[in-house]
Amino acid sequence: DGSALDAYLVLMTESGERLAENDDSGASTDSALEVTLPDDGTYLLVATRFLEAEGFAGGDYRLTVRDTAQDSRDGFIAIGDVVNGRVSGMNPREIYAFEGEAGDVITLQVTHEPGDVALQVELKGPDQRRLALSEPSEAGEAALVDFELPEDGTYRVTVQRPRTRETENLAYELTLSAAD
Repeated sequence: DGSALDAYLVLMTESGERLAENDDSGASTDSALEVTLPDDGTYLLVATRFLEAEGFAGGDYRLTVRDTAQDSRDGFIAIGDVVNGRVSGMNPREIYAFEGEAGDVITLQVTHEPGDVALQVELKGPDQRRLALSEPSEAGEAALVDFELPEDGTYRVTVQRPRTRETENLAYELTLSAAD
């Protein structure tokens, strides 16, 4: 998002025991945790910066917490799914996930009303490293076509636009399909 913040996430129990933490997820300075909670109860998720109180980086961030057991817009999509979403300058990206196997050939397509704002679609592998980023949309379409998945696992798809102060939503449609 252009922020200088080097994000750091810490998940703790109510008593302060650290259960999980993450500095850099993949090749970026974004943080991500995927955790199976051990028990029912209250947990604390701390969004801070690298080196915590001793760190110097600062900036805006977006924190998303989701139950990965939920379907579609709140999490997982599947081959053949078409989902509708919205992004704005203040909420510039939405993230989805899907299960893939090594050798699967997929296409991710984003369509939207043509205009001044271009969207892109990004694919990250199970290790959270960027595998592909589409060119900015032209005539309301951006796509990653016939991409062969390198390994089995959970892949992340991000639909994104430039961050601005605009609050108007831009609706889009995301399609995940497999090669014939």
